[in-house]
Amino acid sequence: MSTGRPTKYNPEVQERADYYLDSGYIDEEHPFPSEVGLSVYLGLAHSTVKKWDNDGDKPLFSATLGKIKTKQHMITVHKGISGDFNAAITKLVLHNFGYSDKVENTNQGPNGGPQEHKWLVEFVNATPESKPET
Repeated sequence: MSTGRPTKYNPEVQERADYYLDSGYIDEEHPFPSEVGLSVYLGLAHSTVKKWDNDGDKPLFSATLGKIKTKQHMITVHKGISGDFNAAITKLVLHNFGYSDKVENTNQGPNGGPQEHKWLVEFVNATPESKPET
């Protein structure tokens, strides 16, 4: 027995979500599809959309959100490269997909430990065999 409010999710909502993914985001003048854009398009709180994404009873909705993220990634890369998107915003969005401009300089040895250096000191005979001519 469920004690919560009945869900608003139904086949019509799923159909609208799929439409948003395909071209609805363009009709809404969104630069790319997004979770937040879908929330607004469906008239739902963003928290509801996030819950539905993690709800095992709504696999189609979760798949649609996955496709929205994939399309957002592709559009951001392409429009960022072409210069259609602002570079700072492109960088910010792509950070969500694991991109980074961080440069790591590490000096580590095997297994992440410190580098080991071996020094060889060789003593040579310090007595000259002959004196240099002046």
